[in-house]
Amino acid sequence: MNFVKFGYLGVFLVGLIESSVFPLSTLPLITAGTVYKFNPYLVGFFALLGDFMGGSIVYYIGQSYGYKAVSKFISQEKFMKTEALFRKFGVLAILIGEPFYVINWIAGILRFGYARFIIMALFSRTSKLIIFALFGKALERFL
Repeated sequence: MNFVKFGYLGVFLVGLIESSVFPLSTLPLITAGTVYKFNPYLVGFFALLGDFMGGSIVYYIGQSYGYKAVSKFISQEKFMKTEALFRKFGVLAILIGEPFYVINWIAGILRFGYARFIIMALFSRTSKLIIFALFGKALERFL
């Protein structure tokens, strides 16, 4: 993806895709944004917005259609492991499994409360994005 060409829209789209079906990561874009003189906080914001929207969409798809909606993306084995994670850790499963897009689908399929899901996901993602934005800002001194 040509980060410079698509700018903040590109970061948003990667965030949207990352949290749904394809395991891309917006984190390197946040750090790399400083090299291209993008505002790392705006990059973080658009990444978070894309993550939030993508995660919400697949949460509702999972909730509405169940496992059959995701069987092409998630193997039965991965589903069972993630379900066990939810059963064992409850709301903390979002924090533990958040880096993996499958957690968004599973939360919906298991009818995990949306408010709890989104609060934990936003907390986890925001923390992660702030760390990478600050890292990118610190990296500016060396570039």
